[in-house]
Amino acid sequence: MNPVLPGGGGQAGYGLQEGRLRVAINWIMSQMNASHYVAPHQMEPGDVQADQHVLDTMVMNAELDVSLTLTSRLELAISLPFRQTTADAEFLDEDGDSIPGFESIHHRDEVLRGLGDVGLKTRYRLVAPTTERSLFLDLTFGLTLPTGGIEDDPFELGAEGKEHQHVFYGTGTFDPSAAIGIGYHLKAVTLSGNMLWRGALYQNERDYQGPKVLVTRGSAEFSLGENWRARLGAEVYKEWPAKWSGTNARNSGRLDLTPLVGVNWSPLPALNSYLLLKRPFILDVSGGQMEIPFVLGAGLAWSTELWAGQGGH
Repeated sequence: MNPVLPGGGGQAGYGLQEGRLRVAINWIMSQMNASHYVAPHQMEPGDVQADQHVLDTMVMNAELDVSLTLTSRLELAISLPFRQTTADAEFLDEDGDSIPGFESIHHRDEVLRGLGDVGLKTRYRLVAPTTERSLFLDLTFGLTLPTGGIEDDPFELGAEGKEHQHVFYGTGTFDPSAAIGIGYHLKAVTLSGNMLWRGALYQNERDYQGPKVLVTRGSAEFSLGENWRARLGAEVYKEWPAKWSGTNARNSGRLDLTPLVGVNWSPLPALNSYLLLKRPFILDVSGGQMEIPFVLGAGLAWSTELWAGQGGH
């Protein structure tokens, strides 16, 4: 499992100003509750067996994003992600009671930390707002580098009765992404929508191929005064199963519908911050049960003009 939470939260479609350097810190966390019944191939080496595995997991993703706008239409960016997972594992018997002192090769109480896959992006403003037209249209293409940690096939190790790890922070492959974003500025409201696809196209050296993901998002931002904006929206998150040796990974793949609400505060022209709250509703999940009670995001961005351009939108 590569626990990367979907969605960021800054202002949608911020302007492209030639010569601008932007440095942002984005932080997002969530509680995930998952469970599944134990299949025959998931039995423990010992005599005592659990009927269900129950996992409560706190996932935290923090990213440092640095972007440089080369022209009023072209921007380059790099993101440095850091991940942390805190897992609390419980094992239930056939009556649904917790088994005290149970030790498993599959799950355990632990805290994991590590670097994720570094991301590179280029954004091109295909349609820019003008004095006569308030429409903008952006195309973004990206590539992640295999800098995050990877693991051996946990299902194969589990079938052999060996301890293994399901959580890791890299795919071990160079993974492309593509996105399209559209927006329309009104006097006090900005309407925007975007669609993002990302995914692994081949297996890594340990026969793992990461999932393919499609995120569709729409939102409206409302002015609350000189320095404040509110944001309301929703997103649909579709994840296709990851693969081990060409076979779909168990307990992988899901479909979510997620309302969101957020607020942006810009105390200075060069400084922007946001707070974002999401509540995913799991419509479908493969191989077990999952609940995500909340997703909380926050961020802070600072920008400066490295050289004077001809302006931008």
